[in-house]
Amino acid sequence: MKTGSLAALVAFGVALSVAAVVGADETKTPQKTDASPTEKVTVYSVRCDDPCPFSVQSTDKQEVIAIVTEHAKSHHHMNVSSQDCEAMIKTHEVMVRTSDPMKHEPMVTKPEPTEPPPM
Repeated sequence: MKTGSLAALVAFGVALSVAAVVGADETKTPQKTDASPTEKVTVYSVRCDDPCPFSVQSTDKQEVIAIVTEHAKSHHHMNVSSQDCEAMIKTHEVMVRTSDPMKHEPMVTKPEPTEPPPM
């Protein structure tokens, strides 16, 4: 009997906690939204296979191809064709603020200088 009462008490406490958290969420004042104009932009990205941490993304597909080609040669001692690079590219549609200064800058994550991963 004591275990049933204890379980009911714990369940009641959990229910009260959840109700308090949900209720607190509803009482928050609405946050101001950024009124900057936005536009849809196509972003091209490539991520190297593990364990290599390299990744690149840009709004310029040719730039991604050039960076991936250079990375493959310098870090993996591989000659990769433009067609091979195109096959690796993932395309994403994203909304960006038109006042975003990084809008057309490539975003590259370069690995620390280490030995290339074994093939």
